[in-house]
Amino acid sequence: TSLYQMDWWEVLVIVTALIYFCSSLILFLFPKLVHSKEYSTLPCTSLYQMDWWEVLVIVTALIYFCSSLILFLFPKLVHSKKRSLPSWRHISHRGGSGEELENTMAAFRHAVDSGTDMLELDVHLTKDGEIVVCHDDDLERVAGIDVSITSTNYDNLPRLKKSQELTFHQGHTTTVEHNDNVIPRLREVFEQFPDFPMNIDLKNGSDELIEKVNEMVCEFERESFTVWGSVHNSVCKKMYAMNPRIPLFFSLARVVMVYLILITGLLPFWPLRESCFEFCLPSLMIERIGVRSRVPLIARCLLLCFDTFLLHRLVCFHLQRRGLKVSVFCCFICLRLYHFN
Repeated sequence: TSLYQMDWWEVLVIVTALIYFCSSLILFLFPKLVHSKEYSTLPCTSLYQMDWWEVLVIVTALIYFCSSLILFLFPKLVHSKKRSLPSWRHISHRGGSGEELENTMAAFRHAVDSGTDMLELDVHLTKDGEIVVCHDDDLERVAGIDVSITSTNYDNLPRLKKSQELTFHQGHTTTVEHNDNVIPRLREVFEQFPDFPMNIDLKNGSDELIEKVNEMVCEFERESFTVWGSVHNSVCKKMYAMNPRIPLFFSLARVVMVYLILITGLLPFWPLRESCFEFCLPSLMIERIGVRSRVPLIARCLLLCFDTFLLHRLVCFHLQRRGLKVSVFCCFICLRLYHFN
C-alpha cells in the first residue's frame, strides 16, 4: 500500500516524472521565478531566434507528447493484448455479504441464483494447511470467538454467527435463519461451481498459501476464468512469479501508480503485468464506513472530484484497449464499467 512496495526503478521514474511535471507547471504559471522580465519580453518570431537548448527542449517535449498520445490511443503498437477473459457486469463481493452470511456456500448459491457474473471471495490458510474461504483471520467479528484461522486446525474452526456486522456499512448487520454457517474450504467452492468465474483475494502473503491456491486452480483447470491477487504489491509479485497464466488484479499501490504515471503521460509506455483493474471510489468508502460526517466539506468536494478523475472515460478506454478488465467497487459490489467500451 506504499511506495516501499514498488521496485526502486518504479519509484525513481514516478518521482522524476512528478518533479518534472510540477516544476514545469509552476514555471509555466510563474516564469519570473527563473526568467527576468526583460528577457521574457524579447521578441521571438521563429525557432532561429532561440538558443539551441531551447529548441532541443521544445522538440523533445513535442516528440514525447505526440508519441504518448499515439500510444495512448493505439497501445497495441507496442503492447500485446491480454488474453481474453469472460465478460462480466456484476461481481458479488464476498458472495453478496449484504444479503447472506459473507463467504459461505449459502451466499455463493444465492448470488449465482440471482444472476451474478462472478464470485469474489477471500482465502486464508489454516494451521493444518487447508485453504478456507473467509475475510478475517481473527474470527471475533464473524464467529464471536477470539481465535485466528492461521493458528487453528480446520476441524476446530467455530461456526459463523447467524448475525454479522457489515464491515463496509456501519451499523448494519446480516441475519439469517438457516444453519449453513460453516466456513467453507476453497476446494468445496470449486467443486460446487466448477465453471463459474471467481475473483480470489489472498489475505496473507505466505508462500504456502500462494502455492496451494495455484495448485488448486490448475487442478480444476480454472486458469482461464479465475482472477487472483492481493492488496499488497509484494504478494502480487510472488503470485505472478508463481503462475503468470492466472489473471492478476492490481494491488492498491499499483492502482495509485497507474494514475500517477497517467498524469505524467508515461502510462502508454508502461508495461502492465496485471489483467484486471479494480478500485474503490474513496467517497463511497468514507460514506460506507460511517466517517462522512466527520470529513470537512472541502475534503468531501475534493473526493468527489477525485472520483470523477478515477472514473474518467479515457483511463478505462486505454486500459480496455490493452485488454484489461476495468471494474469499480460501487457500494462494495464490484461492477464492470461496461459503458466505457
